[in-house]
Amino acid sequence: MTSSPPKRWRHPRLIGALTVVVALIATLAILDLARPPVTRAPETLSSPQAVTPTAGGTAATREAPELSGIEAWINTDPLSLAELRGKVVLVDFWTYSCINCVRTQPHLNAWYESYHDQGLEIIGVHAPEFAFERLPANVERAVEEAGIRYPVALDNDFVTWRAYENSYWPSRYLIDREGRIVFNHHGEGAYEETEQRIRELLQAEGPTTSAVPDGQATAGQTPEIHLGLARTFGYNGTPDLDPQLFDYTPAGELASNQWHLDGEWQIGEDSITALSDGAGLGIRFDGAKLFLVAGGPPGSTVEVRVNGGADFPGQDVTDGVAQVEVSRLHRLVELPRFTTGTLVELRFSAGVTAHALTFGG
Repeated sequence: MTSSPPKRWRHPRLIGALTVVVALIATLAILDLARPPVTRAPETLSSPQAVTPTAGGTAATREAPELSGIEAWINTDPLSLAELRGKVVLVDFWTYSCINCVRTQPHLNAWYESYHDQGLEIIGVHAPEFAFERLPANVERAVEEAGIRYPVALDNDFVTWRAYENSYWPSRYLIDREGRIVFNHHGEGAYEETEQRIRELLQAEGPTTSAVPDGQATAGQTPEIHLGLARTFGYNGTPDLDPQLFDYTPAGELASNQWHLDGEWQIGEDSITALSDGAGLGIRFDGAKLFLVAGGPPGSTVEVRVNGGADFPGQDVTDGVAQVEVSRLHRLVELPRFTTGTLVELRFSAGVTAHALTFGG
């Protein structure tokens, strides 16, 4: 941390904003108490925080733990594995702002559409990474936007997660008609192998769903960057990140995988919050797509500049601006191809809380 004396309340106009921010952080901290130490699936890129596919594998056959501690259900009345005995069941652990889960989703939807009538049930066990993902209304919105029709269980206290001894998002466990786990996979990928095992258990007829596009991570892309004190890396600004300091300045030219702040910010354990309109974040990344996990009060926006211009907007950007009042993953940048060293500058309206930057190839 910086050796300079902490700057405390130098800006009287920040007091109101900080009061709201502190109250929000305290509320989210209470909601977040149940989350165990978990992470995205491990991968083979240079940084342990990034995510690419891991090898699928056959689990040692064992009885599947029951679905327990579920706070609420979406798309169904409460279910149990006991009442699903005789069906093939795929349990998928996910959380809605996880880009790796987002990239897996089209495959899950395709399998459900193709094989549900032949005896497959999918249970999406939603275990929240961030506190805002604990709110049922947020999950319901995400389920609708993703076109998920299969049952979703809200495992906010990670009871089912622990029963499966799970550690990663996403993870999927395939359960046979006798209730035994016969296959599992952590992370993206292994889609053909998973589908083949489903078809074998079902003795399925008809074509496979292998035509579903595979949007998984690309080797060499910038790893996920968590914003806040607990898990971040690559910060290159002045002063060092500190919850008692509110004024930040870029330290100079950014290298790939580095980021900085500009302006007035409140730093939390797993997030940063803009304290004034125009608070900035710069990032230089390698890849083709940039996503931001963030949310804020009504009317919240993020202005997006790519290499100084308004080109290459992502799906959620119109005329250089993204509306970010809903806490979720926002698609901000989409380049035509994998590119190294792209500079992205973001300007936030006051009150926006950002949790993570993720990337695609």
